[in-house]
Amino acid sequence: MIGGCSNTFFNDSGFRGAIVSTLLMSSVNITKEGFIIASAGTKLSQMLSFATKSNLGVCPELFGIPGSVGGAIRNNAGAFGKEIADVFLEASFFDLSTSEVITLSRKEMKFSYRNSIVQEKNIFFLCGKFKAYESEYTKEIERLKYFSTIRKEKQPQEPSLGSYFKKTDKHSASELIDRAGLKGYSIGGARVSPKHAGFIVNYKNASTDDIIQLAEHIKQTVSKIYGINLDNEAEFQT
Repeated sequence: MIGGCSNTFFNDSGFRGAIVSTLLMSSVNITKEGFIIASAGTKLSQMLSFATKSNLGVCPELFGIPGSVGGAIRNNAGAFGKEIADVFLEASFFDLSTSEVITLSRKEMKFSYRNSIVQEKNIFFLCGKFKAYESEYTKEIERLKYFSTIRKEKQPQEPSLGSYFKKTDKHSASELIDRAGLKGYSIGGARVSPKHAGFIVNYKNASTDDIIQLAEHIKQTVSKIYGINLDNEAEFQT
């Protein structure tokens, strides 16, 4: 089950199995109480833009994250000190083990850094409810533009899987990679972004093996120098 596939990649030889995309499950609405309702395949930025046009704000810090709402819930997407968990209220899921639709509250989601109960159980996000605050359209647009501009200034524009590694308890992965002297380091067509060391970019027709080998080299180097093990945020499907 995939959404925007913005942090997921597959083997170059293909994937033997069924892939279900949620991208056509794209809808966003507002309840009478002023809550935002969005389905799995809705792009995260689309949900935030929709709220803005209705004089509401949700979490402008997340604007520009390329993934879907479903992916954001699964991985508790975050940026600039905010996470989707901060505005999540409840959601419907399809439970594959019972073939039933269930509803989970924020507490039941077990949100943590880049994690949620969706990664632990065989359930698929269908539709969720999010809290919003009242805001003037012009002010909220400025907030969206502000965070979008910062993202473009600090992050590479070449094809990538987003931040490849999770932050550690005390350091960001990009800081450790940069200090290890790996900025710009490349294997095949994949390289550590010269602009932001937390990104592995495809700058020259990179293969899956190029990306995996580079990621492993980064892990080994950081571990050898700092004794810190980096965990992947990007997901490789086999």
